[in-house]
Amino acid sequence: MKKPLVIGGIIVAVIVVILAILPLLINANSFKPRVQDELTKALGRPVAIGDLDASIYSGGITAKNITIAEDQAFGQQPFIQAQALKIGVEIIPLILSKKVKIQSLTLQSPEVHLLQDQAGKWNFASLGGQKDTKSSHPGTETSSGDEVSVNKLDIEGGKITIGKVGEPLRTYSDVGLKASDLSYTNAFPFEVTAKTPGNGSLDIKGSAGPINQQDSSATPLQADITVKNLDLATTGFTDPKSGIAGSADFTGKVKSDGTEIDSGGDITIKNGKFAPAAQPSGVPITVKYAANYKIAQQMADITSGTINIGKDAAQLTGTINMKPAKPVLNAKLNGNGLAVQELEAALPAFGVVLPPSAKLQNGTANAHFAITGPADNPVTVGDAALNNATLQNFDLGSKLKGIGSLAGISSSKDTVIQQLSSNLHNSQQGTQVTNLVLIVPSIGTITGQGTIGANGELDLHLVLKLTSGIAGAAGGVISQVGGLGGLTKGAGANGIPVTVKGTTQNPQFLPDMGGLVKNVNPLGNTTKPDVGGIVGGLFGKKKPK
Repeated sequence: MKKPLVIGGIIVAVIVVILAILPLLINANSFKPRVQDELTKALGRPVAIGDLDASIYSGGITAKNITIAEDQAFGQQPFIQAQALKIGVEIIPLILSKKVKIQSLTLQSPEVHLLQDQAGKWNFASLGGQKDTKSSHPGTETSSGDEVSVNKLDIEGGKITIGKVGEPLRTYSDVGLKASDLSYTNAFPFEVTAKTPGNGSLDIKGSAGPINQQDSSATPLQADITVKNLDLATTGFTDPKSGIAGSADFTGKVKSDGTEIDSGGDITIKNGKFAPAAQPSGVPITVKYAANYKIAQQMADITSGTINIGKDAAQLTGTINMKPAKPVLNAKLNGNGLAVQELEAALPAFGVVLPPSAKLQNGTANAHFAITGPADNPVTVGDAALNNATLQNFDLGSKLKGIGSLAGISSSKDTVIQQLSSNLHNSQQGTQVTNLVLIVPSIGTITGQGTIGANGELDLHLVLKLTSGIAGAAGGVISQVGGLGGLTKGAGANGIPVTVKGTTQNPQFLPDMGGLVKNVNPLGNTTKPDVGGIVGGLFGKKKPK
């Protein structure tokens, strides 16, 4: 019994000694040229690595300070830099024949630059293409791309910088990638996680492949995408001057056959702002869309889009041209019969800030707009209308008191709006208002045009035509204003000019003296009006004798 135990002990001791001295017998750096060569052939890019450390026990090699070269068309900075690359290899072929058969790759703390040129080509498109089948190191075995496979690929603690050449770049941190069974002949599963700018999160799960060896960006894939708390102001996709801000959540799917990409999903924007002088929306804005993107043409077609504010929805269709440095929109937005109460909380997000305590109630709204130009600074042109609404806690009559004292306009806690419509031209610089019509039954009809600045400043030039009852009273009062005399009839027929200054939060209604003189003398009467008397009369002051 003792003899077999002794023999067994000797065998165990020999194995222990062999395992102890094996690392000393293998100079890992002797494999460096071969490892570099295999990776260079697999990626189609020059690969440089630092010292190698072979671990017999774990069955792998660790390469320090690895660099993968950039596509020369995109500059000289490395495409990928990593602190370390762990290469899992088959240990028996490594020991017996010094053959390197890669089982797994793990990149630690890599920095990756994903760049797109002005023509839409990505710097990773050439990965795996144009591989040289002749080794640069004599005695090394050659292999074609079809024979290269990796059982497992991991990226840990990565950082990805992404954007167009010459444009601001976006950085995503804590990037992780897990993929298995990578090859040029089969599809393989993958998962990507990352932190987005502004401390949001990105999660992508799906499958890709077979890898397109001529253009890696054309590799087929399908995936489910989840984004949480994406900070719209820090993504780098928008111009800071646009005022766009808020956070967005996204859930959707993407599928590509290598030539076209179909995508769709739901976007929820919280605390959204879409204009320089805007304030955060009081309600979430949700977008449900489906789109088709043609890779070669770099053109996205929004096949369906629904924008929901509360329970109501507007329809969005159009195209996005991705060729320019900044994507260009050509879209149409249409909404009919939208409930005012649903829209009211979202108005501040578009720069429409109501006076303090004022609140829109009841009524419906219609909007029809064409949206064109750069996605972060589009021009919106169209018309909008509000019907049968009430602006609570806002007394238009008191705002018109400088003119209302002449017309006998009564005050009221709320302003009932029968109709408010206008043509609008909106850009980053502000809004041009034309063909404005405001019908308030208790006062009359206001028409005109003007501008609303990007900071909410008003410069509107309006004409007030009073309702018949008020107009009659106005005629008696106006006739007593010094300097008007027989021109009262002209004023009544042509309306009372009004200028609106201040801001949307605090509008100031003032008599337009130049417009008043023009309106009360429509037939070119040569009698020179007494402007001093007009001013005094409008503000309830008598002309000095």
